[in-house]
Amino acid sequence: MFYGQFMVSSMIIEAPCKINLHLAVGAKRPDGFHDITSVFLSLNLCDTLEIELKAPSLSFVESVEIETDASELPAELAAPLEALPPKQNIIYKAAKLFWKTCGALDGSARPVKITVKKRIPTGAGLGGASSDAAATLLALNTLTGGPLSTAVLRDAAAELGSDVPFFLDGGGAAFVEGRGEKIRALPTPKLFVVLLNPLFASATARAFKLLDDFRASTQRLDADSFKEENRSKTLSPDPRSPVPRSWLNFSGFQNDFLPALDALGTDAEKAAYRAMLADLKAAGAEFASLSGSGSTCFGVFARESDAKAAALTLGEKWCWVTSVSPRLDCPHDLPHADSRILADKSLI
Repeated sequence: MFYGQFMVSSMIIEAPCKINLHLAVGAKRPDGFHDITSVFLSLNLCDTLEIELKAPSLSFVESVEIETDASELPAELAAPLEALPPKQNIIYKAAKLFWKTCGALDGSARPVKITVKKRIPTGAGLGGASSDAAATLLALNTLTGGPLSTAVLRDAAAELGSDVPFFLDGGGAAFVEGRGEKIRALPTPKLFVVLLNPLFASATARAFKLLDDFRASTQRLDADSFKEENRSKTLSPDPRSPVPRSWLNFSGFQNDFLPALDALGTDAEKAAYRAMLADLKAAGAEFASLSGSGSTCFGVFARESDAKAAALTLGEKWCWVTSVSPRLDCPHDLPHADSRILADKSLI
């Protein structure tokens, strides 16, 4: 199943970020999770992972080495990434789960060195950690000859986190339901995006608790578009067009975390979110919203030149601003990662 004992193999692979053009959250389930209805769009802002396999080892627990370079991020965003203990890093967990799923904890498991170039902020609602985990699974599966099938990879991805399955496909747009495991590909819209980050993180668990508390205090479920009839009206493709009709004017798009964060967040959070959304709209965005559970806000522009001009203007006020285009549909021939490999090196 695995390469020869003395061969060293390495691969460089991209891990793109995403935004949620739409995010409706269902009521809390008995198991503590929430179902979602969302439109994911991956973007050409990517972390880069170099994954190197060495000779097999009997001491797997000590054999996943992670180095993080966050020098391209502002200090406020880089510090938490560089201080994260390796065993708490989802990349470590992905590598460990890969070998466990292969049944390779008995000496055939290969020590792994993973060097991560971080460009995606953490706790930003952009799925950076989930994308890194998916890239790790794909790269290891490719380097070891594809021992895991597509179905097994998707199960492993779902075990690691709700957003991880989406990133196995690497690009484009998708209609996502359930905890994130129900994914239907959509045509990638032709638009351009400006991202703003306020230099603080938003913890997903806390955001869900604020949402539950907000709904309990208001005695209503805000996610009206989560209901089947409204979901179909808002997000279903027009029979005459492969593109969801709401993308023509973003009608019905929302993020259910926004009202909760605006009502129950800290004063600093409220001020930042209000200012980012107002500034994006003032800069000409056709649509502006929050991605995921925060903390990044985004604006959508029809023309690349307008997006770049807006980013320059917004950069005079905000420290982390970037203009980025959608990552085009690039489905993998799973269970391999060929379409995202930047370099594949083998030394025998």
